[in-house]
Amino acid sequence: MRLRFLTPFISGEKMQNQVKIIQVDPSEILLSPENPRHEYLPSQEEITYHLCQDEQVLELAKSIVEEGGTNPLDLPGLVQKGSDSFGTFYEVGEGNRRICAIHLLNDPDKAPPRQRRRFRLLAENYEPISTITAVLFRKRSELHKWEQIMHQGEQGGAGRKRWPTESKAKHHKGYSIAISLLDRAEELGFLTGEQRKGKVSTLSRYVQNSEMKKALGIKGDPTEKLESTLTKDIFEALLNKLIRDLLDRNITSRDNNPQIIPYAQKLIEEFEISADSTRWALESSKPDPNNQSTKQKRSVKSPTFIRQSDDLWIALEKIKSQKLSHLYSSICNIRADNHVQLVALGCWALVESLTALAGRAPDVSFPDFYSKSRASSLDVPQGRYRTISDCLTRVSGGGNTTKHDHVAGTFNYSQLINDMEALTPILIATIDQLENRTSRSN
Repeated sequence: MRLRFLTPFISGEKMQNQVKIIQVDPSEILLSPENPRHEYLPSQEEITYHLCQDEQVLELAKSIVEEGGTNPLDLPGLVQKGSDSFGTFYEVGEGNRRICAIHLLNDPDKAPPRQRRRFRLLAENYEPISTITAVLFRKRSELHKWEQIMHQGEQGGAGRKRWPTESKAKHHKGYSIAISLLDRAEELGFLTGEQRKGKVSTLSRYVQNSEMKKALGIKGDPTEKLESTLTKDIFEALLNKLIRDLLDRNITSRDNNPQIIPYAQKLIEEFEISADSTRWALESSKPDPNNQSTKQKRSVKSPTFIRQSDDLWIALEKIKSQKLSHLYSSICNIRADNHVQLVALGCWALVESLTALAGRAPDVSFPDFYSKSRASSLDVPQGRYRTISDCLTRVSGGGNTTKHDHVAGTFNYSQLINDMEALTPILIATIDQLENRTSRSN
C-alpha cells in the first residue's frame, strides 16, 4: 500500500525527523507482543485473546461503533516492522487496544470464541475502518519516551494534567443525566445490567437536547442530583418508552437534532407533558433495603430475552452450521416480550433443524425424537425426562400453532424463555453426540 505522508503537527527540526503522520490500512498493523498491559506474548492470537479477556476490548469496540470511529484527539503510535512483496507492515507502540478492536470489528471471526457472537453483532452496525491516521516513529525508543509521558500521570506538568471533579462533571453533563436515567430504569426492571452496556453514549446524545429535557421534565444541567417536574407515574411510563426504543434501536447514537427533536415532541404529545407537575428527585425514589414496607412490595422482574448460553454457542460453532448459529443469535437478541411469536418460531426452527441434523426422520416430531432411550444416551437424569418432554412439547406445539393457525399462537413469552433454559443442556449434549459421531466416521 502506498502511504500518504501528511504535514506533521509537531514543530522543531529534531522532532520532525523522528515522526511522520501517516494513513495506513489496519490490516498492515501488528499488535505489539511487548506491552505494559501484558507479559510477552509470541502470537497475534494470544495477544488478541489477552486484550479481549482482560482489557475491555469489547467495550472499546462498542464505543467505536457508537461514535463512528476512534478518538481523533488520540492517535496510535507505530514503528515500521518490516516489508515483503505485499508491502510495508507496522507494529503498534501505543494503541494496542484500539487496533485490536478495529481488527475484530473488521473481521469478527478473529475474536475469541466466547466473544465472537458479540463482535459479529457489533459489526452489523459498523462502517468498516479501512484507513487509520497514526504517528510513525523511526525508533521504538522515541515512541516509548512519549508513551511514558502520556500514561504516567502529571509528572510535575510534563504529563497530562487531570481534570478536577467539577470540570469532569461539567464536561459530561449529558453522560451524567444518561447514567442517572439508566440507573433508574434498571431499578424499575426496564432493562438489565447487561443490556445497558454501550447505551450511555446514545442516551446522552438524546438527553443533551433541550426538547428532550423538556419531555423528561429536566431543567438546567444537573451534575449531582437529577430531578424531574413530571409526576412519578408519567416519568416512569415515559422512561419505559424511551428505554424500549433504545433497546430496539429505534433511536441510535447517529441520530442528530432532525431526528431527536421530532421524537421528543412526539413524547410530549403522547404523554401530555406540562410544566405544572410536582418536582421530585430520582435519588429519593431508590428503595431503602431496611424499609420493611419496601421489602413487602418487591416483585421479581421476568426476563425479556432468552439467555444466551456460552456453552451452547461454542458447541454450535464446533459443528460449523451457519444456519443454526444465526438462528440462535437471533432468538437471543430479539425481545421475547415484544416479539414472542417471532421468537417462538425461531426456537421451533432451531430445535427442528438441530434434530434433523442429528438424524431425526422427517415424519418424526422432535418431542418424539427425544425418546427415553435417546435422552438416557444424552445423560438426561431419569427424573428429569418428564420435564424435558413437557418443554419440548410446548416449544413444538407453540411453533406449529403459530405457524399454521390463522388465530391461535404463542403468547406466553416467560414460559418460552424458561423452556429454552431447561432445554439448553440437552441441545448441547445432542451437538456433542453429533460431533463425536462425525469424528468417528472420519
